[in-house]
Amino acid sequence: MKGFLKWLLVSLLAFSSIFVIIYVIRLNILENKYLIPFIAVVILFGALNIFKLIRKKTRKGPKIAFAIFSTILIIIYTIICRFTGTTISFLKKVTNLKMETVNYNVLVLNNNYKEILDLTDKKLGFMGTDLNLNDSKNELKKKMTFEVSTYEDIGSLMGALYNGEINAIVVNEAYIHMLEESENEYVKSYKNIYKYTVRVLLKDNKVSKLDYTKDPFVLYISGTDSRGTVSDVSRSDVNIIVVVNPKEHKILLVSTPRDYYVQLHGTTGIKDKLTHAGVYGIDMSKNTMQDLLDVEINNVIKVSFQTVIKLIDTIDGIDINSEKEFKCYTNNKCLIKEGNQHLDGTCALAFARERMTYDRGDRHRGENQQQVITKVVEKMTNPKYMIRYNDILKNTEGTIETDISYDSITELAKYELTNLSSWKVESISLDGEGAMLPTYSMGEDLPLYVMIPNETSVNIAKEKIKEYLKKN
Repeated sequence: MKGFLKWLLVSLLAFSSIFVIIYVIRLNILENKYLIPFIAVVILFGALNIFKLIRKKTRKGPKIAFAIFSTILIIIYTIICRFTGTTISFLKKVTNLKMETVNYNVLVLNNNYKEILDLTDKKLGFMGTDLNLNDSKNELKKKMTFEVSTYEDIGSLMGALYNGEINAIVVNEAYIHMLEESENEYVKSYKNIYKYTVRVLLKDNKVSKLDYTKDPFVLYISGTDSRGTVSDVSRSDVNIIVVVNPKEHKILLVSTPRDYYVQLHGTTGIKDKLTHAGVYGIDMSKNTMQDLLDVEINNVIKVSFQTVIKLIDTIDGIDINSEKEFKCYTNNKCLIKEGNQHLDGTCALAFARERMTYDRGDRHRGENQQQVITKVVEKMTNPKYMIRYNDILKNTEGTIETDISYDSITELAKYELTNLSSWKVESISLDGEGAMLPTYSMGEDLPLYVMIPNETSVNIAKEKIKEYLKKN
C-alpha cells in the first residue's frame, strides 16, 4: 500500500473512531455497562488496525485485509455519527418550548386605509381579554401613535369596526381563523394592512424533578392548526392527555374533542370551545385541561399540523380506508373516495381533521385520526422507511416543541434500551352532545357549534388517570 493512501486511511480511521465515541457519549442513551464495552471495542479495533497498517513487518496480504476492514469501520462509524448527530440536533431543537410567538394583524374595512401609517392618531380596537395586550400595544407604538379602545370578544370588536366606532382593529391572527370557522360576513369585508409579532415567555415553563424511568407522569399533546411555525400561538385542534406509568409499562391516552364546551382557565361567565384555549397560548390550553380532568400535567408537547404533512410525505404517503366519499372541509382540493386509497401528507391531514361530513362529527374525526396514526406507525416500522430516519428528523424539525428536557428524554430512552419491555396502551375518549352556543372568545352574537361534555365520560377518564398514576 502506498504511503499516502496508508496514512490517509490511518487518519480517517483515527478521526472516525474518536468522533463516534464522542457522538455516542453525547447522545447519552447507553448505560455504562454497554457504553464502556462499546468504547473499548472501538479503541481496540482502531488501535489494532492502525498498528497493522503502519507496521512494516505486516505482509502485503494481511495489510490489504486490514485496509479493507478499516474502510468498513470508517463507513460504519460515519453512518453512526450521521445518525447520532442528527438525533442530537433534533432533540436539542425540540426541547426548546420556552417562548411562543403571537402574530398580530391590523385589519381595516376594504378601501378605507392602504398602509399602517394612514392610521396615525386614529382609534384602534383591541381585545381586552388578550393576555398580551400591553406587549401588543407597546410593539405597535414603535411604529406610530394611536388611540386605544378595548372590547371583550371578537364579535363586539368587529361590530365596532363596522359601526364606525373605531378605524381599525388589532387582533391575534388566530382570531381570524375563528371568524373563518363561523363563516361570518365580516370575513369577506376586511383587509389586513400590517402584521407584527410579539414574543411571549411561557409562565409555566419549569424544570420537572420527576424521574421519568420510575415515576408516573402526565403529558399534554397539543396539535395546533398553525399556518406558520410550531411556536406560533394558534387554536389547539388535537388535545390528548398521555399518562405514562414507566414501572408498569402502561400508557393511557385520553382524547378530548376540540369543540368541548369548557371554562377556560382563570375566566368567568361564558364557557368556550377547548380549541380556542390555544388562542391564549399553550399555558391556557394546559391549565384548562388540568381543570377539566383534575390532573397535574407535568410536560407539554406542541405539534404543528405541518408535522403530519412532512412526515407522511417523507414516507411516501399512507393508505387509508374511508366509509364514504367527500370533499374535505378544511381543504376542498382533497377528494376522499369511498374505500381504500393512497393519500399524500396534505390530504391525509385533511382526512384526519374532517368532521363536517359525518353525522357523528368529532367522534368520527377521532377515529380517522387514530387510523392515520396507525398507518404512519405501520409504515415507519417498515425497514424500507426506517432507513429514512435522518430524512424524517430533518423534515419534521421545527414542527415539534416540548418542555421535556433533553436529559429526561435520553434517560427514558436509555431505560427502554436496557429493559426492552413491551408497553400496554389503552385509549379512551371524552364524549358529549352537540349544540349551538355563544363562546367566551366570540361573544353572545356569534354562536358556534360546541360539544357539551358528558360528565359520565369525564368522570370515567378522571378515575382512569388516577389508576394509572398510582405508584406500586
